[in-house]
Amino acid sequence: MERLVDDDLVKAIGLSNFNTKQVDNIMENCSIKPAVNQFKTHPYMTCNRWIQHCQRSDIAVIAYCPLGSPYRPDATVSDNPILLNDPVVQSIGKKYNKTPAQVCLRFNIQRSIVVIPKSITPSRITENSQVSSYLRPVKVEEM
Repeated sequence: MERLVDDDLVKAIGLSNFNTKQVDNIMENCSIKPAVNQFKTHPYMTCNRWIQHCQRSDIAVIAYCPLGSPYRPDATVSDNPILLNDPVVQSIGKKYNKTPAQVCLRFNIQRSIVVIPKSITPSRITENSQVSSYLRPVKVEEM
């Protein structure tokens, strides 16, 4: 990958699902530091240790599945609840007149995490872009 950067074929190197030990191994052995690490993180899966480690290493975090994979096959299993149906998420959304998806996106944005929610529906794309600073840190802690 570093050769691709050197040859101007790519602008940056990214990681996917690298844990803290793997990030350290890369950092100790690279000449070009990774720009990002993408992994699953949302209010049910906060990954605080991974996030803090990346941020201390000046590696941006990109949230994979920031809405908690509501359409996954096991979403109907009782011990695998759907994040967007969570009562706390819904309550915060109602208080600020936001959708549960907007609350979940804001949760990660407020933690300096890049979110790239998938949508092909124009109304949801618009909705996803309307996650202004309406949550206070105390509300993020509730989640």
